Amino acid sequence: MKYRTKLHLFFVGISCATVIAGVSFTIYTSHSALFKNIANQSVSIAATAATNIDGDLVEQIKVKEDEKKPAYQELRNYLRKVRNTNRNANIYVKYIYTIYPDPKDPTKFLFGVDAEESQESVSHAGTDNPGATIDLLHEHISEPYSYEKLVKDPWGTWLTGYAPIYNSKGEYVGTLGVDISANFVAKVMRQLYIKGLIAFVGSILLAIIAASLLSRKLSTSLSQIDEAAKEFGAGNFVHQIDLNTHDEFQNVADSLNKMADDLKEKERMKIGFAHYVSSHIMEQISKSGAPTLGGERKKITVFFCDIVNFTQMAEEMPPEDLMTLLNEYFEVMIEIIYKNKGMLDKLIGDAIMAEFGFPVDDPEQEKNAVLTALEMQSSLAILRKKWKMGGKPEIQIGIGIHTGEAVIGIVGSKERVQFTAVGDTVNTASRLERLTRDFNEQIIISEDTYKALNDQFQVKPLGAVELSGKSKTINAYGVERLS
Repeated sequence: MKYRTKLHLFFVGISCATVIAGVSFTIYTSHSALFKNIANQSVSIAATAATNIDGDLVEQIKVKEDEKKPAYQELRNYLRKVRNTNRNANIYVKYIYTIYPDPKDPTKFLFGVDAEESQESVSHAGTDNPGATIDLLHEHISEPYSYEKLVKDPWGTWLTGYAPIYNSKGEYVGTLGVDISANFVAKVMRQLYIKGLIAFVGSILLAIIAASLLSRKLSTSLSQIDEAAKEFGAGNFVHQIDLNTHDEFQNVADSLNKMADDLKEKERMKIGFAHYVSSHIMEQISKSGAPTLGGERKKITVFFCDIVNFTQMAEEMPPEDLMTLLNEYFEVMIEIIYKNKGMLDKLIGDAIMAEFGFPVDDPEQEKNAVLTALEMQSSLAILRKKWKMGGKPEIQIGIGIHTGEAVIGIVGSKERVQFTAVGDTVNTASRLERLTRDFNEQIIISEDTYKALNDQFQVKPLGAVELSGKSKTINAYGVERLS
């Protein structure tokens, strides 16, 4: 199938779907609006007529014997006049009558005056009106009201409007009901559907014609854009789109060409740097620019985390189970590092090495590193409960943190390179992590890290400690919790 044919079918399909959705929505909303309009008309008729009814006369009509009173004849003649006035093409009142609450059950209503001439259809005073009960009229006797739904009773199916009637003292004495037949509602709705069908067919035809013309106009431009998209998708950012149409398609082509240039530059940067940092940090680098490769000296906070007695655990667990446990553990811990603006340096067996304050500067690197340590300990407690239920070992971790200058850059050879931090700061953080076993502490930080925290955490001084392989002692602190 030719591209132009596919494009034509696509636009026809989109146009038809849009027309169907638009017409359907229009018919639906029109249906609702029309139904509501009929309900409002019935309420309006009832409210207008109710204001002209003498409520003192309504009070006199309670039972069938009251139909012989002059008051009944006067009210019936008035209701017939209102009914006949409102029988036209726009609205057709089938029945109009008064009702009043049943003294034995206020949720039920009894007929008062009925304007119907036929003795077979007339509802005599004092007889039950089930429609008002279904319409929940008892909840709205003091206001003009319509249930806005078709209700079926022994006389048919109706949409009814109600309005309260008051006597000369301003007391509620009954309600005027105006019934609009479901047949009239259906007739109006059918007219709406016919008009909607005509509009639908006409719109579809116009949509097909417009889609055919548009597809022919767009096929050439879209072909070039499609070809360029495939080239860009294949990583060929050298490809350029050559359009001279002076319209939106040329604007799109120019934008795509610029995007290709930007992607080409970013791809060059990613190829040279993606081996050394996580995708989490790459997003920040894309905004702020890549650090200088080949080595950069700056202040960072180095973070080491290690599983206690991992060697013994590895001896006792099947390697498949051990791998599953480590993957679950690393997934949670690395996410915490990323959340607190840290950079994952490497995984060394069961150990995690990370840096804070690089490659994007972070004035709160010490705080974020300690927060990471506390959150990791907290998350590990949750994992331990889960692992315990599965019969897995309950592991403990030790964390060491130190702040100082280090050189961050590429180390390795032509065959294999690694982006990492080197220097005494790294060694100190690693040795502080090892001290967690000797001092029975979960988190140990150096004095350089502690000074930047401004008493935001509760710590325990451990005094001057000796680090393996180092001649000088340093002051260390055990972190317990946030202050």
